[in-house]
Amino acid sequence: MRQTVQSRPHREQTTPDSQQQPPPHDIPAEQAALGAILIEPSAVERAFAIVQKEDFYPEAHRAIFRAMEACRERGEPIDMITVTDELRRNGQLEAVGGAQYITELTQQPPTAAHVSRYASIVAEKGAARRMIEAAAEIQRMGYNDPADVWAFKCEADELLREATERIHPPELGYTTGEQAAAHLKETSWRWRGWLPAGYITVVAGEPGVGKTAIMMYVALADTGSGQWPDGSSPQPEKPTNVLWIDAEGCQALLLERMDKWGLPKDRVILPGADGLDQVQLDEPGAIETIGELAAKTQAGVVVIDSLRATHQGDENSSEMSRILTRAAVVARDKGIAIVFIHHLRKKSVFEGSDVTLDRLRGSSAIAAAARVVWVIDKPDPNNDAGRLQVIKSNLGGLPPPIGYLINERGVQFLPEAPKPYREPTAQEKAQELLRAQLQHRPQPVQELIEKAADDGISRATLYRARRSMHLAAPSLPDSAGKEVTHWALPPTYYETPETDETESHESHESQFSWGRPTETD
Repeated sequence: MRQTVQSRPHREQTTPDSQQQPPPHDIPAEQAALGAILIEPSAVERAFAIVQKEDFYPEAHRAIFRAMEACRERGEPIDMITVTDELRRNGQLEAVGGAQYITELTQQPPTAAHVSRYASIVAEKGAARRMIEAAAEIQRMGYNDPADVWAFKCEADELLREATERIHPPELGYTTGEQAAAHLKETSWRWRGWLPAGYITVVAGEPGVGKTAIMMYVALADTGSGQWPDGSSPQPEKPTNVLWIDAEGCQALLLERMDKWGLPKDRVILPGADGLDQVQLDEPGAIETIGELAAKTQAGVVVIDSLRATHQGDENSSEMSRILTRAAVVARDKGIAIVFIHHLRKKSVFEGSDVTLDRLRGSSAIAAAARVVWVIDKPDPNNDAGRLQVIKSNLGGLPPPIGYLINERGVQFLPEAPKPYREPTAQEKAQELLRAQLQHRPQPVQELIEKAADDGISRATLYRARRSMHLAAPSLPDSAGKEVTHWALPPTYYETPETDETESHESHESQFSWGRPTETD
């Protein structure tokens, strides 16, 4: 049983601050809906299934709709003549604007075929007004400090139910996979395995690893001006221009590098009459404008350098997801490859040498929106070469990493990428010491132990290294002529020294011959 807090007066279609801001409404949509009903008999039932007289905002439109309802109830056609006659009979014709306004309504809708959409807009605005009114009433009751909070809650629930009972989720259309395949294109690649057309690619790296320089070579290979970094050739029928969006103020450096490295500037498109226009992706229509410019200039690849500089907000904000979603739609619709140059966050002490998607700076939406993610890094600090690799691809397997070097002459791509640097273990350090000390001749064990201690290698570690290397332990004279245990590499390792013809071969063999090591040596 419905509980009431107190009786409430009839609610007008206004709000307490309606003089400052009118409630939601759409007069053109109301006129289009009424006009479509007047001119198209088949529109009547479609409109009446969606909209009610309370959904119209001006009283004149509510009166016109009531007149239409009256004609429908009597089984009369709903048209300009019958509705005008009904309004005249009720004495409301002049109040709604006269017969002339009814005639004007028939000229409003672009097409009666869209009556369902017009009616839906009117119904949505009406529902929004009723929700505002319900909220205002709930607020008023709350300020009256109701003694029975449960009754207050039940009354509030009922008010909201009445306001929203005709609000339904939007219908979601559907299609079969076979139907979709008829108009969706197969995945095509600008650079197979690396740069897909119609999708977003993110190229990430730490500062100073050469992200822009590498993308210059990659993008310009797409113009037919060179090979891809893996040595493959671009498809001859697909060369295009490159649209380069530089948001970091480095246009001059970009062109200077192209001159210096012999890259064709005539295939690079920069936005603006002077090439210096700054593009902000969070401005309305900016991404769509980029897509139109790419189509106009026949650019197959769009490079945006960088994602952070073209966005005024926080990289972790929800706005980033909206920007990338819009960019994905533009890439798909225009069939272009959109490349965002991005940054990696600083690596923590707990992370290894392999770069994962978690290292991408900012929102997780960045990695989610990209169908391919490259990482450019220098895995070995002792090696000048860097590594270019794909760490995510939703479109196929991951291609092998590529190495590169950047110098004054440009970017040189290498057949093999450098391996990640790994700190040697204590045993590996001991093995290296033994190789270095024993490469020319056997050495006394005690001297080796002392040298290892100087390098911070324990006796136990040294012995484990000796066993793993299967070193021999012959007893040989030391510098004082005393027989002591030595460690030695296998006899075949040591080169045969040059000897006089009088020196016997047998004496040399005895000098460098010893048995296999034992556990007690």
